[in-house]
Amino acid sequence: MSMIINDKQQKYYGEIKARFYLRRPTASGPRKIYLIVYIDGKQYRYSTGVRVYPNQWNSKKELAVVSNTLSKQDNQNNMIANERLAKVRRYFAEFIELSGCCKN
Repeated sequence: MSMIINDKQQKYYGEIKARFYLRRPTASGPRKIYLIVYIDGKQYRYSTGVRVYPNQWNSKKELAVVSNTLSKQDNQNNMIANERLAKVRRYFAEFIELSGCCKN
């Protein structure tokens, strides 16, 4: 929704969504995880700097898998990835709160 007054445009952000997305999940090797932010239907993609093997990514939970069936090294890498993703989630939530962009 926008309104034009004197050639200046106001914007009101009604809906902001965010999710984590594994880039090229069918490729082999660790893949980059992106934070995808949707603001009023527009998509913005940010690299989290985190990688995970596609078969160790839970797309529904948007987390790296930690399991006793994985090696100790894989579990350690995935725990580090999940900690970093949790930090990104916190930063995003703080941004939304401090910006006031979703309050009416």
